[in-house]
Amino acid sequence: MTKADIPPGGEGEVQVTFSTAGKKGKQTKTVTITSNDPENPKTKVKVKALIEVEFDFALRGLNFGEVKLDEPFSKNVFVTVKDAANTQITKLESTSEFITAKQLETIPGDNGAAKIEIEITLLPGLVPGRITGTITAHSNLESKPKSNIRLSGSVIGDIKLIPETLRFDRFPIKGEKTSKFQKFQVVNLSEERELHILSVEDPDGRLDLVINTVEEGQKYEVEASLIEETLGDGNYYRGTIQITTDNPDQGTAVVSYNIYSRK
Repeated sequence: MTKADIPPGGEGEVQVTFSTAGKKGKQTKTVTITSNDPENPKTKVKVKALIEVEFDFALRGLNFGEVKLDEPFSKNVFVTVKDAANTQITKLESTSEFITAKQLETIPGDNGAAKIEIEITLLPGLVPGRITGTITAHSNLESKPKSNIRLSGSVIGDIKLIPETLRFDRFPIKGEKTSKFQKFQVVNLSEERELHILSVEDPDGRLDLVINTVEEGQKYEVEASLIEETLGDGNYYRGTIQITTDNPDQGTAVVSYNIYSRK
């Protein structure tokens, strides 16, 4: 209801529509009704709902943190089902051949509900860098045929980049701690062999890059500064810095960057 006239002593009706998309469990929202009543111009009404989950991952995302994959690494999550007797997981699907999902035990809950435990495993061979995979659980339900969980984290090889993303501001807002000049480190985590940087390059040519040796074979620092004449009038630019090394297993590492041109 956006507007209505209520006579003295009369009543009005407010229809509230609650969107359940992306929500589960107990929910509380507040509806504010504004009127011309001089004593109570605003009235707040709390709306409560219990959104039952028919078939869904208990979490929207799973963060593995930083993982060095010398051997498989697993974490467990749960799929919540409303009617365990009539609900089955028909297939678990992964977006990567190096990320697997396996159904484990079913834990009974109240009123026929249950939690199905799922083991998600990262396998050696997953490329070092950010984890961006997705696991999809398919069900036998027509009303809810599948549910997704997004995966995040970082796979660490012998090379660690600190940080993995840089931010530049051509015209920094007053008080913000940003600049046209940034640094990142390339660190060797291997105890068996030294690391040497062969080259650093910005394929888009927006950055001037200088390599400094902090500890030979172990740690390097790269200075990155904006090349103003290569930048146009755009408000935002995105790119990557390609680091080429002599590491036989991780010959290339990537640092991403964002350039903001707010005036």
